[in-house]
Amino acid sequence: GNLMFILTFGETDGQVRHIDNMVSNQQICLYMSSECPSTIIYSLDEPSITNTNELLDHWENEFVTMNLTPFTENEPERALAFLKNLLDLNKDRHLKNKWYTKHCAHWVTIDLNLKCFGKLYQPVLSPLSLTMEPGTVLLAGGNDVHSGPPTTKARMFAFAIGIPEDASEEENDGEVQYSPVLLHLDLCTILFPIMDLEYTGEHRDTKLFLVTLLVSLVKEYPTEPFDRLLGDDREEVRNWLIKVAGVLQANEEKNHNELNCLVEEAVASDTMLYSPDVAKRKA
Repeated sequence: GNLMFILTFGETDGQVRHIDNMVSNQQICLYMSSECPSTIIYSLDEPSITNTNELLDHWENEFVTMNLTPFTENEPERALAFLKNLLDLNKDRHLKNKWYTKHCAHWVTIDLNLKCFGKLYQPVLSPLSLTMEPGTVLLAGGNDVHSGPPTTKARMFAFAIGIPEDASEEENDGEVQYSPVLLHLDLCTILFPIMDLEYTGEHRDTKLFLVTLLVSLVKEYPTEPFDRLLGDDREEVRNWLIKVAGVLQANEEKNHNELNCLVEEAVASDTMLYSPDVAKRKA
């Protein structure tokens, strides 16, 4: 497998929780500095989320807490009903086969991607991080939810990917990585053009629901470095996420209206929550 040495110096903010696509592989950390904070592993609330049906059940149970955007009385129920139909019809479609979904062809299908990354939607029960001494080894599953810890001084460790002897050459190597925000952003990138091009109507309530979910995920970790995680071909949504994060970090009551305006901006945009190819055609 791969082997690398990782060193950080001084104070760092740590990483947002994420998953590296390494199912069947093992992540191996050998800590080499004194009083070294370990990788943070997250215990997640049940039930598990590994497919679209479980994701919809989670959204149905959780939408009452998503009060960032003022829904009308019936909008969440209508949005969920439409999403149930939309995801049921499209959960197994091969995304590479349509020009407006091929941006996420690496998902293969929505359900296959959620099998690995869906647990990012699950609420965190508790984080686990220990203080390690040199020579301590940590083993973690290939798709455990984890993050690098915040630090106050130098930290050094060796990191390797352990590949089972019977693994094929096509096994995952961790190159695909998702945080909760980036996972949901790509799901929107799939669903928005499908709604526009395969269904009649604007589906504003469904888009509003999905954008509200996106904002709720940004709220968990508003310091996520979107300027580094999204390239210039996603400049519009990158700048929007930075604005949303700024409003959330300010945490002032007067900013509630500003946040609602940002949500409405994303819902109304013909290009923001679309892949670069789709956005170019729409523009």
